[in-house]
Amino acid sequence: MEPVGQRVERAAGSTSKSAVSRRFVAATEIALGELLAAPLDGLDLVALMIDGVHFGDHLCVVALGIGIDGTKHPLGLAEGSTENTSVVTDLLTGLRDRGLDTARAIFVGIDGGKALRAAVVQVFEHPVIARCQLHKIRNVADKLPDHLASAVTKRMRKAYHADSALVAEAQLEALAKELGRTHPGAAGSLREGMAETLTVLRLNVPPTLARHAALHEQHRVDDLHRPQPFEQREELAERHHGAALVRSRDDRSSRPVPPRQRTPAPASAPRRSRCACRRTNCRCRASR
Repeated sequence: MEPVGQRVERAAGSTSKSAVSRRFVAATEIALGELLAAPLDGLDLVALMIDGVHFGDHLCVVALGIGIDGTKHPLGLAEGSTENTSVVTDLLTGLRDRGLDTARAIFVGIDGGKALRAAVVQVFEHPVIARCQLHKIRNVADKLPDHLASAVTKRMRKAYHADSALVAEAQLEALAKELGRTHPGAAGSLREGMAETLTVLRLNVPPTLARHAALHEQHRVDDLHRPQPFEQREELAERHHGAALVRSRDDRSSRPVPPRQRTPAPASAPRRSRCACRRTNCRCRASR
């Protein structure tokens, strides 16, 4: 390399990889703390999506809210599985403590986990639960031989694309009756929570929005090549998802749900007043 001069050499500097890593860790820890402590009482949400996101060997439960105008709001996350009732309950209770209105009716999209559903019913007073159709198809197919699983999958997909929830339920019930003769386990899995897999059809939402609301996919980021110990990788997983949620929050204004895919607003839905006790339409105001 040719010399650049003493003046440039005196002013030049470099940053090591470890220094960049320390700065990133500090920045993501601060961003994650701000995200998990942000107040939620000012949000007007119509939908809540809850799912598990994989990061190597780790799993984080993520809660994402959608406003009446289609804006997406990352709400929080917790290290653990959607099959762990205490983890999900603590996450949802934390959202309520931060001001999220759990007394009003809200659309809640979940997978087929029983623990996740139990936590939603425990925290929210009027949840409109929609189970993931893709998870249901996979659960049924896993209980069938390969030659039969493909045919059953096609029939279930066809039913979920029916014109109405009544038609879809009739087709699925007929399929469950057929499976009950030879594969009772698959038939029981199909009937379990069947009505909640048809929630989007009952709500008559636009087709594009129905596809996104009815199907949930878990994402996985592989960190198996990382040499860190288990405790450090566990902390890294939570910070990774926290950083992703912060980026989504900061960029949400540029990528909201398109207008044609949004749930139509009620014709007359006056906003209910809330007082310091955080209960909707309480009698505190009437007694003043």
